[in-house]
Amino acid sequence: VTRIVDDEKEIEMTEVDIVQRAGQTEGGTLPEVEPEQTKAHSRPHKEKQEPEEQISELGEQLLRKRAEFENYKKRVEGERSEFFKYAAEKVIVDLLPILDSFDRALHPDHITEETRPIFDGFSLIYKQMFDVLKKEGMTEIKTEGESFSPHLHQAVSQEKKEDVPPGMIVKEYQKGYMLHKKVIRPSMVVVSE
Repeated sequence: VTRIVDDEKEIEMTEVDIVQRAGQTEGGTLPEVEPEQTKAHSRPHKEKQEPEEQISELGEQLLRKRAEFENYKKRVEGERSEFFKYAAEKVIVDLLPILDSFDRALHPDHITEETRPIFDGFSLIYKQMFDVLKKEGMTEIKTEGESFSPHLHQAVSQEKKEDVPPGMIVKEYQKGYMLHKKVIRPSMVVVSE
């Protein structure tokens, strides 16, 4: 809405009205218009409110803004919490091959009387490392005796076993891990047919 002052008369008109009226005149100047003619096109004016009404309206606005701000704070805190919850994900994923190497090195077939102290030392280091990762929220995905779940496991092959029902995991090739409730690496498994 634009206010036009012409010969000491103040007229409110929308831009569309101004363009239409300018096109209707030859010289492009606005014709004299009575305020009553433009009243239909102007925005309705709020009548003067009583101070009590204004206070009540402002109080309601304040309550709405306060509620909006509280919701905003809760949302930001939730996002922040989620960010910190999964902030270590990349580092943990990068450490998984090291855990796999420890797993292979700690296989009981490699133990002799001469290597027992080394094996025990590696076992302690592996346990310490796993405990630190566990504190960050990492857990191992269970496979032994479990049925295959495409959300947790990656089937690399199928194997026919007489005593095992179909869809059960019969062997694990690589351990899988979760960070809190998110799978960061699925278990690589063999599934019964």
